Amino acid sequence: MNNRYNIQAFTIMEAIISMVITAIILGIIFVIFSVTSERLLDFKKENEKINDINRLTYSVNKSIFESEEMNVATDEITFKTYNNEVITYAISEKYFTRTEGDFTDTFHLVTKNIQVDILENKQKNIAYQRLKWSIGQEGKTMDFNFYKKLYAAELIKPLEK
Repeated sequence: MNNRYNIQAFTIMEAIISMVITAIILGIIFVIFSVTSERLLDFKKENEKINDINRLTYSVNKSIFESEEMNVATDEITFKTYNNEVITYAISEKYFTRTEGDFTDTFHLVTKNIQVDILENKQKNIAYQRLKWSIGQEGKTMDFNFYKKLYAAELIKPLEK
């Protein structure tokens, strides 16, 4: 008696061809994933720079608005708030930090120049203190101007010697 059972299965050639096709598809997916990952990292780096500029303008405007006094040195800007707290921007060659109490924030921007002057309108009845901050990024220099309105009491303070 010859009892043979036929079981349907793939041949060796069919299995090898399906593995080759799977390997090609996985290779294409890997290349696409690698290229996409590189582009996302480039986007992230560019977005960090823009984010630093946005955070800078927001925090300096907030510091100026909440401060009664602003002092500028070559490597530091300090703001004294109305509640006698001090906000400090410490400037180094490649970055600067903002410190307020226990909170410290780092900006990866290069400071080229800082200048403070007083601007008046034509009638000389309104005065603003201007903080002109030049920041370099990727070989370009950007100038930011921040203004604080000066009131009569601040203008007639005696100068410290």
